[in-house]
Amino acid sequence: MSSSDHEISRKRKHGKTYTSSESDSESTEDSAGPLTKKPSSSSSAWKIEDLDQQSIFFATEYLPVETLISLLKRRRDLEDVPKIVNRLIGFTKECLNFTIDETTWQMCDLTVRPEQEKGIETLINTKKHVRMFANKIRSEEAQLLDEEPINRELFERWYCKVVDFIDQAIQLLNLLINEALDNIEHKKKTSQLHIKEGSFTYLFMKFTEICFLSPEPGIGARTDLWIRNKRVGCLPDIRYWQQSSMPSRNILIMLAEVKTAAFRNLEHTEDFEISKSEDSITACTIENTTTTSDDKKPTKRPWIHSKVQPDVLAQLVCEMLAECHNSIFVPEILGIVCMKTKVIFNYLQLSNKHFMAIKRSEDIEHMRSHVQYTQIFDIMKAEHRNELLDILFWLGCVQKKGYM
Repeated sequence: MSSSDHEISRKRKHGKTYTSSESDSESTEDSAGPLTKKPSSSSSAWKIEDLDQQSIFFATEYLPVETLISLLKRRRDLEDVPKIVNRLIGFTKECLNFTIDETTWQMCDLTVRPEQEKGIETLINTKKHVRMFANKIRSEEAQLLDEEPINRELFERWYCKVVDFIDQAIQLLNLLINEALDNIEHKKKTSQLHIKEGSFTYLFMKFTEICFLSPEPGIGARTDLWIRNKRVGCLPDIRYWQQSSMPSRNILIMLAEVKTAAFRNLEHTEDFEISKSEDSITACTIENTTTTSDDKKPTKRPWIHSKVQPDVLAQLVCEMLAECHNSIFVPEILGIVCMKTKVIFNYLQLSNKHFMAIKRSEDIEHMRSHVQYTQIFDIMKAEHRNELLDILFWLGCVQKKGYM
């Protein structure tokens, strides 16, 4: 493991969701949910039913990424995106055109070593191609790089981050090979495995840096929110802050990592209809995200519930609730769930009125808000990466507005 890997492991603390009653003398911590620690038996652990009680529900179907971008731009438009960004998106698609199958990333499995070695070879060749491509652009597109004062700086920064991402992927595959060879049965019994979910989260962080995003471990910045006479707080795994010269910063993205066990079998899950005898409403619409209605739960099970355990999602939304007043999209907030090489974007949409009613324990019977989300993307698949580039580069420009 490189010094950078050791550093991120030392610094990062898993996000925690905890609750304590108003009469408690001390707050209790709970590491269940979108975390990598063992679930707590504490009654403070959020369940999907707790989310229902706050009249917050997951949308029935996932959103296309383009639609999510449109929703974000309604809250925070950005007019001065550097012109070279669109070219860099194209460069990224051209350079990072490899795909490494998800089975290659199996931990503690000697049978996939041939695939892992092939993956390393693919990445090494990709790195060589990136180097030649960058030299070609410097030589043949000097006019583009000199057109605006910032163009060459952004291009060189982009190139370095692409190489960093490839290097991190190579390093992770080497670690997987070595871990499987090194007395693996003993390590399984003694919990001495070096490779944790955080190693894959770090890989995703490196990928986002290609798009000019700057992640920070969520240490030392716990936030609190009172919900129905209970204090709810969180310490996200990773935060992406808006960069600003102001003393206070706003959150652009919250990132939470989850264990593999939280993801359900993606090949054998089917949506099912909730009984009509239960509370019924039509699937939520993007245009009307906070409504006044006597009806509550959707008639159809949310797609995401068949992919990720609902209680894990509920705890993620609990964290988003605690942070939404700090969000750049206030009172709405953007989050990402990361599991190994896969990610899902989540977007909590609620009104100020609903948020304040939750805080003040006021009547929310006729209110309803929603969590929008995307499908699952694998950052080691070229097709999936390409779908994420527009939103990640846009978010990178938002984060560094005024600094680019």
